[in-house]
Amino acid sequence: MDTPSEIATLPDYWKKIFNKMPEYVTRKELSAFSGGMFAPETIDNRDSQGTGPAKRRRMGKRVVYHKKDAVLWLHSQDRES
Repeated sequence: MDTPSEIATLPDYWKKIFNKMPEYVTRKELSAFSGGMFAPETIDNRDSQGTGPAKRRRMGKRVVYHKKDAVLWLHSQDRES
């Protein structure tokens, strides 16, 4: 799969995360890819507030995110203080 143009413009760190992710990730997996910075419950809350990853899908009983949306969301949360 080619790297989407939105991902290609990110620093290498984010490209590496993108390449390690499966096509779709659960909230628990997204939490792990964030290094535990976001608990699955926090991602759920952000989702319900409209501030989570751009798109979500339901597969069975689980909510999943496409890896592109997941990485772009994680990147948007990355701020220096």
